[in-house]
Amino acid sequence: MIFNTSEMLFSLPFRMTVLKFAIEPMEEMVIPAYPAITIRGGLGYALKQKLCLFDVRTCREKCQCPEKCSYTLSFEDREGATTQAHPYIPYTRPYIIRVEKNYPSIIKNGELFEFQIYLFGNAVDDYMSYIGAIRRFGEIGFGKKHVPFIIRTVKSVEPGIERIIFEGDRLLSEPAVLSFKNLLAIPEYRPFQLKLELVTPARVKHEGRYVKDLPFDLFVMNLIRRLNSILYFHHQYELDPEWEAFWIDASIDVDTVFSGWEYESFERFSTRQQQKMKLDGIIGEMVVEGDTLKELFPLLYAGQFLHIGKQAAFGFGEYKLSVY
Repeated sequence: MIFNTSEMLFSLPFRMTVLKFAIEPMEEMVIPAYPAITIRGGLGYALKQKLCLFDVRTCREKCQCPEKCSYTLSFEDREGATTQAHPYIPYTRPYIIRVEKNYPSIIKNGELFEFQIYLFGNAVDDYMSYIGAIRRFGEIGFGKKHVPFIIRTVKSVEPGIERIIFEGDRLLSEPAVLSFKNLLAIPEYRPFQLKLELVTPARVKHEGRYVKDLPFDLFVMNLIRRLNSILYFHHQYELDPEWEAFWIDASIDVDTVFSGWEYESFERFSTRQQQKMKLDGIIGEMVVEGDTLKELFPLLYAGQFLHIGKQAAFGFGEYKLSVY
């Protein structure tokens, strides 16, 4: 059966909001190699302080509303799901934190540091909790030195548009809610070659191990799995297995012209778990070609907003496309 991928994606009940924060440190602030990890940790700590009524280390101990709490849904580990159509759907967080790669290593008072938070599905309606938590994070302080900062502006980001919605202590307007129809201003695909470049490390697990090489069909399978997880847990919707089979079959017929991957490994300290955690991932690019790329191109284009692999909430697994 032949499907039209663009029409398939347009029919999904997908919702996303992109918030762009501009913060100003009150003193010199050191920016680590992967600042999204620090932001994610501060966001979680502040959100729990803001929302939790109980003084417990883990929400499983005493939480009376785990299915409604923004902190639990965004930060606590949760079990995946089994459905009639899918043997296992892994849980994924309803947000991504993104930081541009060209930031300086030190931000001084009077300078601005920008980052984005992508919210998916039900989290879109809870955007004020995230803004409030970032403001509280600023009071607690950034990084090891707990450098305080203030929010100068929060912008709502749409394709080609950035609009200030929060400034100082005032909410000026609601952020835009985007669907795939809004996002997929897809350039016409010419049947030549397509480059997929990982902007941040991707942590892709296959057969119980993190891969050091990423074949194209595995890339597509991982992207489909992530899309289905976001839809199932945060939109109460499930992908049609026939769609998934169509995309996977199309990926098998694509040829890899070039691939070059490097493996990165580093550690982070989890305040919530009070232990060091090892984070491995691959970075690099591949160039592919084939007639069936035409059917996969809208899916791959949409995936730029979703990322691939584990720890996507940290900004891992971000990629971009280039058409030759």
